[in-house]
Amino acid sequence: KAPTVEQLNAPTEKPPIAKKLPMENPYAKNNKRSVITPSSGSSVMNTFFPQKKKPFTAQQKSDPKVLDTAFQQTTFVPTPIRDVQDSNANKVKVTGIVTWKCVGVYNQLSRRPKEGRFFLVHLMDANQDSICIKAFEEECDKYVDKVIHGGIYTLYGMIAETSTKRTYDVKYPPTNPTVLKVTSDTVITKLKDDGSFPRPPILPTKLIDMSEMKKGDKVDIVAVICMIGPVYVPVQGKSMMRELQISDGTGFVKLTLFRDEARTADKVYNIGDIIAVSQLKVMPYRGDICLSHCGDPIIVNPTNIPEATAVAEWWKNHDKKIIGHNVRVS
Repeated sequence: KAPTVEQLNAPTEKPPIAKKLPMENPYAKNNKRSVITPSSGSSVMNTFFPQKKKPFTAQQKSDPKVLDTAFQQTTFVPTPIRDVQDSNANKVKVTGIVTWKCVGVYNQLSRRPKEGRFFLVHLMDANQDSICIKAFEEECDKYVDKVIHGGIYTLYGMIAETSTKRTYDVKYPPTNPTVLKVTSDTVITKLKDDGSFPRPPILPTKLIDMSEMKKGDKVDIVAVICMIGPVYVPVQGKSMMRELQISDGTGFVKLTLFRDEARTADKVYNIGDIIAVSQLKVMPYRGDICLSHCGDPIIVNPTNIPEATAVAEWWKNHDKKIIGHNVRVS
């Protein structure tokens, strides 16, 4: 019987198409296959084959000896200074206290002579291992006033300086011969002093021995305050200044304080106080040796420095009305 027109125009239903499932290889070692769905992002197999995870125990901690540099960077674990080398200098992150600082000018002798500023610091970590860090030109100008002697810092993003390694303090060289150089990618962060880092030692120089020093040299001193001058502002300056007359029994020099130190000096210090301070800058003026305070803490009446006892004994027997001549430049 021939079909009618109504039967020809009726839509024909298609049988449902079976979904294809991934074939499993029974001979494969790992025959679990995950199918990731875009909606959930999870594995379908987790529904049928749930994995039992072992509970975390304290014995599963990683051995610190096998931590690589990349892991230390991502978890912000400082690299021990003793482990810093030229090969990993650009990946390490070091934390420590600045025990020595020097600022100067370098002259590069070549076809194109070059002159610029630089500063060097020694950084000592909690293990009392130290390393030299250098900064030149733009990096020097950026951090020279922020990185101070006795401050605690974290530094990363440096490179190894291989041109010369004779630029650190020859009297107290760092324990690690590697030299790190600050670059434009370097990040320096100042930390709070929680007492975990050993304080840099104060190695005082006798005032009479400063006659041989040059402008810009840095010294540590232990001396007694003999006179406190008034606050003044230089004609061509903007910051307040104040001069202290100090002596250690071998000679007299003037110590210049600036800004807040100068403003509050008459309330903080008294004549007869024994002070110990590091990294004072030698600044000869009209033939006299003068010292400038560069921001390091001034310790008043220290009890753990042997030279302080000797200076206190000298001041006790000294005629307070006699203020000797300043040490002169030889």
